[in-house]
Amino acid sequence: MRSWTYLRLILVFLFLGGCSRNPLGDVLDQPILNFGFTLSQTCNNTLNQDAAYSCQITSSEVLTNLVYGLDAIQTTCAWATIDAVTGIVSGTPNDNQVGVCQIVVNSQNAQRRAMAYAYLIQVNNLPAIFSIANAAAIFEDTGATVIRTDANVQASEEGMGTYGFDHAGTTAVRCFDNAGVLAIDVATGAVTFAPAADYAGTCNIRVAFDDNNSAANSVVTSEFSISVTNINDAPVIAAIAAQQTYENTAINIPFTAADIDSTIACNAVNFSAVSSNTAVLSGAGISFSGTVPNCILTLSPQPNVLGVTNVTVTVTDLLLSNSVSFQLDVVLLPVPPVLQPIGAQTSNEDTPHLFLIYVTDGDTTLACNSTFLSATSSNTALLPIANIAFSGSPPNCGVTLTPTANISGSSTVSIIVNDGLFTVSQNFTATFNAINDAPVISAIVAQATSEDTSKAVTFTITDVDSTLTCAGSMSAATSNAGLVPVGNIVFSGTAPNCTATVAPVADANGSVNLTLTVT
Repeated sequence: MRSWTYLRLILVFLFLGGCSRNPLGDVLDQPILNFGFTLSQTCNNTLNQDAAYSCQITSSEVLTNLVYGLDAIQTTCAWATIDAVTGIVSGTPNDNQVGVCQIVVNSQNAQRRAMAYAYLIQVNNLPAIFSIANAAAIFEDTGATVIRTDANVQASEEGMGTYGFDHAGTTAVRCFDNAGVLAIDVATGAVTFAPAADYAGTCNIRVAFDDNNSAANSVVTSEFSISVTNINDAPVIAAIAAQQTYENTAINIPFTAADIDSTIACNAVNFSAVSSNTAVLSGAGISFSGTVPNCILTLSPQPNVLGVTNVTVTVTDLLLSNSVSFQLDVVLLPVPPVLQPIGAQTSNEDTPHLFLIYVTDGDTTLACNSTFLSATSSNTALLPIANIAFSGSPPNCGVTLTPTANISGSSTVSIIVNDGLFTVSQNFTATFNAINDAPVISAIVAQATSEDTSKAVTFTITDVDSTLTCAGSMSAATSNAGLVPVGNIVFSGTAPNCTATVAPVADANGSVNLTLTVT
C-alpha cells in the first residue's frame, strides 16, 4: 500500500515538472494537473451524403476555458470541423465522402486535459438524381453532332463520377443499332451521335452515371430519345456500258436501279430515256420492263438505218432524279457465208480425188484453209478427216479426198464454212470403187547349182484383193530351154511362201535367165 502511494506521488511529481505547452499548441500559464475528465456525445452519427452534420461534444465535468480540437492524424472525416469554443463538430460530406469515417476529439484548458475521444460516423451513399430530356430532332444522314451537352445529374454530383452508355438496358429501337457514330464524354456526359446512312425514325439512348463510390446504388441510368427526320434520297441507277445491235434488231439491256426511301417501278412513271440521234433511235423505240432493282431497257432502232446515238436514261421518284448515258451503235446485219450444194463424188480405190466447191461471203474475206473450212467423214476407216485437204482461192476452193490405201467403199462427207459469226455446211457422198490390185512377188537373187542337181528357190507372193496358190498362180519362162526347159520348173508350197524347183537338163551346164510370174 505504501509502495502504490509512493508511485503515485512520483507520477504527480514528474507531471508537475512536465510540459508547459498543451497538445493544441497553446502555451499554458500553469502546469496541467491531471486527465481527470472525459468527453462524450449522444448524436445521430448516421447521415446521408450532402446532409449537414452537427454534434455537441460534452465534458464529464463543468470546466471553464476548455479548448476543443480534432486530431489531424486520426480523424478521417475530412469534411468535419470542430468549434474550438463550443465543441460542436459540424460539416457536410459530399458525394465522394461516403462510408464510415472516424472523429477524434481533444479538449483541455490551462490546468486539465481530457483523454482523446473517438467515435465513428456512417455516411450513406445516395443514388444520383439523373434525368435527361429528349434531344432535338436531327435530319437523316446528318454527320456526327453533339445532341446532349449535359446529362443533367444534380449539381452536387457534377464532377464526382463518370458517364457511359447502358446499351443492354436501352428500350428498342436503340440508336446504338442505327448509329454511324455514338459516343459520350465520360466527364461531362455530352453525347455525340450520327445516324447510320439513310436511317430515319426515333431511337433511344440510355446513359449511365457512376458516382464511383462502389455502392449498390452507385450507378443510375436515364433514357432519352431522338428523332431522325427522313429526307428524300434521290433514286440511283447503275452505269450502262456502250451497246451494239444490228440493223433492224431490237436489243434488251439489263440494268439496276433502286431508291432507299421510295417505291419505284420499271415503267414509264419512274423511268425515261432520250436519244441524241432520233434518226437512229426514236422515243417510240424505247421501253422499260422488269422488277426493281433489275430493270430491262429495250431499244428498237429505226428500220434499215445504221449509225450511232447517245442514250440518256433517267430514274425519278417524282421529286429527285438521277441519269446515266451510254452509246448505242447500230451496225450492218452480218451476212452468212454461202456454200453451193456439192454433188456426189466418185473415185477409185487408192486414188486421191480433187474437186471444187463454190463458197462466198458478202462481208467477210474468206480463205480456202482450215481457218474457215473444215470437214467431217462418216467412215473414217475409208476416209480419215486428216485426209481431207483444202486448196485454192475463194470462191473456188479445191477439196482433195485421199482414201486409205487398198480400201473401197462410201462415206458421207460434210464440208463446213465458218466466217466467225455464222456456220453453213453441205453434205455429199464420196465413193471409192474397188480396183484389182496386181499380185506381188518378192525379189529373187541369182542362184547357182551343180550340173545334174536340182535347185529349190524360195519366194513369196501376195495379193491384197485375190487368193493366190503357189501351183496355180505361178508361171515361168526360160531364156535357155536347152539348159532349163519350162517343164523342168515346178512350183510348190502354200502362198505366200512358195518354192520353185529348177531341174537342169542332164549333163548340161551354163547360165539361164528364168522369169517367174504370178497372176
